[in-house]
Amino acid sequence: MVQPFWALPLLAIAGLRMRDILGYTTVTLLASGVVLAGTLLVVSL
Repeated sequence: MVQPFWALPLLAIAGLRMRDILGYTTVTLLASGVVLAGTLLVVSL
């Protein structure tokens, strides 16, 4: 999720670099990690 492969062609089309979207994908990684950890914690109880 940090650098999804589907983003590579979109970056080329939009003329962006990986550095331009890295922050957004990192936030998504952290947010989904918190949700996953919380779900696993609740399910394991």
